[in-house]
Amino acid sequence: MNLTDFIKDKLFLNSMNIERLDDYLPETDSLREYVHRADILFSSQNFDTSLATRTGVINAFLSAIIDYAKAACDNIYLGHFSSANTLCRIIIENAVCLHAMTQNELLWELWLIHSIEKAGRLECKLRKDTPKNETIFDTFKTTYQISAEYQQVLQKSSSNYRWAYQYIGQGRYTFKALADKVDSRIYKDYSLLSDFSHGASATQMFDRFIFADSQHYQLTAIAKYVQMAFDASQPDLADILREDYWAFYDSIINSDVF
Repeated sequence: MNLTDFIKDKLFLNSMNIERLDDYLPETDSLREYVHRADILFSSQNFDTSLATRTGVINAFLSAIIDYAKAACDNIYLGHFSSANTLCRIIIENAVCLHAMTQNELLWELWLIHSIEKAGRLECKLRKDTPKNETIFDTFKTTYQISAEYQQVLQKSSSNYRWAYQYIGQGRYTFKALADKVDSRIYKDYSLLSDFSHGASATQMFDRFIFADSQHYQLTAIAKYVQMAFDASQPDLADILREDYWAFYDSIINSDVF
């Protein structure tokens, strides 16, 4: 089966949105070129993406962000705009975590400990026969020193962002708290992208993407947070990528829609 037949036979397409895409094709193509350039730049460096070092963890986050951006572009071309929105929210979440880790040298280790602790909890749920104090996390604790303060945080909170407790400071360990610490404007972007998936209004549920600003907002949000991730973690590559970034924004400004 060739690729064209495979797409027609196996993939669900949103034909109505694909027709609308004609109005935004230059901007969408420009975004794809930007993401493609980001992917090539990152891949060409053969960066360490292991989870054994701070650099490896940060690079792993950046690699994931690029993959999410590629998937978001694919979904836009397939007409699945709401799916692309969901992927963009994931990009923002990962970009915020990455940025925080570049600002605090301890966060990557706290994130890793938190991840293993969550794996231990899951192990207990899935394997009822797991002896007490013999989960993957308990084994990890015997070889890795964890502060009493952090162990207390892990026991008292189930938040996905408790690993950033020192960075967030007082209050609840939420994504909003972490995002506000990085940049107070980020959560507004995240919230706008959440409207459709959360069924915020009848208008949104009926059809979100009938307005040019909605379509352009989605495209620019993807590029904005990929570039943010590069700026925070790989500034030299970010400078190279910036030319493609501004070329994308030129395509938005010069859009025939307006």
